[in-house]
Amino acid sequence: MKPLTTELWLTTISIIVLKGFLVWIFEHGKNPEFQGTTSELVGKILSYSFSIYVFSNQEKLQSNYSRFIVSLWTFAVFILVSSYTANLTSILTVEKLQPIVKNLDTLYRDRKYVGYQDGSFVFDLLKSRGFEESRLRRLFTLEEYAYALANGSASAIVDEIPYINIFLSKYCRQFTIAGPTYRTGGFGFVFAKDFPMLENISNAVLNFSEGDHMNKIENKWFGNEACVEPLASNVTSSRLHLHSFRSIYIIVGVTSILALTLFFFSFIYKSIIEMRKTSGQVVLSANNK
Repeated sequence: MKPLTTELWLTTISIIVLKGFLVWIFEHGKNPEFQGTTSELVGKILSYSFSIYVFSNQEKLQSNYSRFIVSLWTFAVFILVSSYTANLTSILTVEKLQPIVKNLDTLYRDRKYVGYQDGSFVFDLLKSRGFEESRLRRLFTLEEYAYALANGSASAIVDEIPYINIFLSKYCRQFTIAGPTYRTGGFGFVFAKDFPMLENISNAVLNFSEGDHMNKIENKWFGNEACVEPLASNVTSSRLHLHSFRSIYIIVGVTSILALTLFFFSFIYKSIIEMRKTSGQVVLSANNK
């Protein structure tokens, strides 16, 4: 149900039943396959209406009005089914591309193998959070990062953000960042309590961190290459709305009303002709007598 909105589902079902009812109106007068008891007619209308979605209509149509309506609706169904299939595929693809790793707790609970950079403080961080050393994988290069994630020897890699950005700038099509960012103590400056330059240094560090200097340093030393095709960035999905198919439904609705109007005019015209023929025969028979 997810690829289409509720209003689109209801509108489509309504038009399906209406189309079956129109076909019955056009065919029941001269087509024996559309005749019978009330329950048989209702079943015939519903089965004929919904069977068009699998293009399995077995009843032979005799009216040109029916053929016109069915041909037009078949074209509309082809567009609707194709759009539904494409949107469903997109939804399933996006869900499949979502990372399965939520945070470090899930990795620890599921006893997954976790990679880290050789010589990084991340090793001690992971051990402090309960990870066994046997489940930690020491890695040296970006290529080893990609290989470990690809072959499953590491379910995730924990590293500092600048190094992760460098890795993703090269392998963003296969991997992505998952879970929250964990803040650590970082580095600091230690001064004596009565150091006279303490306030000035604090203000300078604050101004430096809040300004654009950090971004410039990061771009200079770690690069600012944007991912050409990020993971799942070009695979989006949204529910199809009635507004998207308004032109098709308007055409189907207008042509159905037009066909029904022409059918009734034709029926009335033929009835008048038959009545005149019958009246002429009665008069002629009376004169003969």
